[in-house]
Amino acid sequence: SASQSQMEQENNDPPKPKFLIGSLGGQYLQDCLSTSTQPFATIQQFRNENGLKWEEASSCLPLLDLHSISRHSIYSLLVDRLRQTLKEKISKMDQNSLLNLLEMSFPYISFEELSEVPMIILNSLDPIPIQYLKLLSEQSSLYQKCPLTLKRKIWQMNDNLFREELYPLFQEYLRICLPHHEMLSVDPNTPTKRRSEMNCLSEIVEFIGKDRQLYNSVCHNLRQLFVNTKRMGFCSLRGDILMALHDSRISEIVELDPSYQFTWLLDACVRDGKIDSRKLNELKGFFDGLLDGDSIIGDVAMVASNPSVTGMLIKGIFSILEKDSLSEGNESLTYYTQLLSLGLHSHSILDHQSFHLPPLEKSITDQFYPLLNKILLDESIEITHPKEGETVHSSAADRYKKIDSFTPILQSSGGDLCRKIVFYWILVKISKKDHSTLSHLIKCLEPLGDLIADEREFLVSLITEVMNAKHFQIRVIAMDFLFRFKDHSFFIQEQIVRFLMDPHLRMTSKDLMLFLQKCVPSPESMSDENTKARCRALYSPLLEKFKGRTQDQKPINFLYEFVTGQPKPVESSSPSSNAGSPPAEEKKALPQFALGLPSDMMEEFEDLPE
Repeated sequence: SASQSQMEQENNDPPKPKFLIGSLGGQYLQDCLSTSTQPFATIQQFRNENGLKWEEASSCLPLLDLHSISRHSIYSLLVDRLRQTLKEKISKMDQNSLLNLLEMSFPYISFEELSEVPMIILNSLDPIPIQYLKLLSEQSSLYQKCPLTLKRKIWQMNDNLFREELYPLFQEYLRICLPHHEMLSVDPNTPTKRRSEMNCLSEIVEFIGKDRQLYNSVCHNLRQLFVNTKRMGFCSLRGDILMALHDSRISEIVELDPSYQFTWLLDACVRDGKIDSRKLNELKGFFDGLLDGDSIIGDVAMVASNPSVTGMLIKGIFSILEKDSLSEGNESLTYYTQLLSLGLHSHSILDHQSFHLPPLEKSITDQFYPLLNKILLDESIEITHPKEGETVHSSAADRYKKIDSFTPILQSSGGDLCRKIVFYWILVKISKKDHSTLSHLIKCLEPLGDLIADEREFLVSLITEVMNAKHFQIRVIAMDFLFRFKDHSFFIQEQIVRFLMDPHLRMTSKDLMLFLQKCVPSPESMSDENTKARCRALYSPLLEKFKGRTQDQKPINFLYEFVTGQPKPVESSSPSSNAGSPPAEEKKALPQFALGLPSDMMEEFEDLPE
């Protein structure tokens, strides 16, 4: 009988889940049909058991069927309406009711039609039970669906996930900000406008919101990254984040940061290009309120080492030494020097957790400044009022002798600050095409070795000024200086290639060959395969640039062999010149690493520590 067949069919049916949601319904129906002897009866039974339990629907649905309106569209519309009604009720529920509803709905969070319900409940709870946050953080697909407000609560619990979101934005910031940190650059935009145009900075600020814990986490990560990498861009970002929060009027955070007043004052000084007397007094008042040993000195030092701040201070110091005699004390010079010294000690302060304001070194105030002041004033007098009976040569020789005496000062305990000022002076001399003075200044830096490799802002500025100068002797002096340190840092190699990629560069084939022989990394510096691949990828664009631009193939062959690791094949003569000869051998293709690697291989950004 029919009832007996139905009973047999029910006995053969697979076990039924509690709710047939998402793909479970289709899978359950498929399993039932695979064991059914009466498929139409099975489908009808499935409809009866799982269709709308609504009396009016029994007459409405057949009518809608006649109008070719699918059941799927009907059910989807009903789900949307029911979900909206539930959302309105959720907003009025107390915490206990929300927890109960969350317990019932969370198992279905992976279903697209229902995922919004538990997400809204989680967003409405305060606090959120830790077990739900852990489940969301452990499943990437669920984590990615979380709204930002919910992600912030996950980040409070899981700092690793927060770092995964932050580090790509940090990398982007470092890439964007480096040109702004050149020592002679003049940014036409105000700091506020510059920040507003940096999407990566806006995203970081959006991630933080008004959450003090996340802001502290960002600052902690920046401190650690700066200590581990010595990248001044992290110091710049530390101040920019605080000021971007200020620009967004998020007072809940900025007013609680002890370094806020100091950061705001320096930001205003960078905007004006100087420290006026009023701001100088305010900065003094800030430092008068600092306690020796307070950890805030570490954050203040980071802000002071922002390359935009150090550039402003160096220009101020140089301007004073260029125009004023040091026979009497100069208060502005002293304070500029103290601020610059604080910034240059920022890495040591944080690395050793020694939160003390560094004292001024006697070698700076007693030796370096008087000597530099005398040279600059003599140089100025020589230009405007040359002495009678004294040749230009003898006057310059005396000046060069004084410059040569800088070398021991640059290697002394206060040498880091003196080096920064000499770097600035070198760039000024390049811009003025004074190759004679430049050669003596460069000579003072040669014994510094690895210290040069860490000076990213100076190296970028050096190449920029050399390219702008378009002066043969300047180019020879500056590039020979860089060749001495070519194996010290991949970043130096990047700057050398940046110079060669200058579209306005003009160089004979002979000069180009000599240049390439000097600049390519030595085999000893490329001992591991990863370094070798990075260097080859860095130089591969030069092949395309110089190919066909020179009659002499020696530079091209040299580059090809360096990039590919094998000699360049000899091109056969044209087939038309010898009709009976066999077809020319097909030219070997460049290996994959020579054709182009991912862009991140072309950048020198060390793997960031956890």
